[in-house]
Amino acid sequence: SKPQTAWTPALWLPKGSKISWNLAYAAMAADEPATCADRCLSLSSGVQSCGAFNYQYKDGLATCQLLTAEGLVQPEISMAVPIFEVSSSKVTTMGLTSLACYAKKGFMAGHKKGPLGVQVVREVSA
Repeated sequence: SKPQTAWTPALWLPKGSKISWNLAYAAMAADEPATCADRCLSLSSGVQSCGAFNYQYKDGLATCQLLTAEGLVQPEISMAVPIFEVSSSKVTTMGLTSLACYAKKGFMAGHKKGPLGVQVVREVSA
């Protein structure tokens, strides 16, 4: 059995963001998005079930923000997962080792209003 990561509630969103990332966590851990995936999967049922997450890693600190259906955006007819596009130069400037976004296939395909798309809500560059 692998050791459990002690997650601490946290929040990292761009200033002025209107995206509803319902749960956020931070922990001193290895650079492995799987730790956030494990947390997301542990919350995989009910109305507050996790369907996607953002992941960042810097200097031994892993952070993730979990997305539920409440955090979806509706840019047109269908619902979408909000995406922040961050340039490689900005990732370097911020000193991040890792930056990624992951979504469950079932969450993307099985929404009651039809398959989910993605919507770029902000482009961030250096």
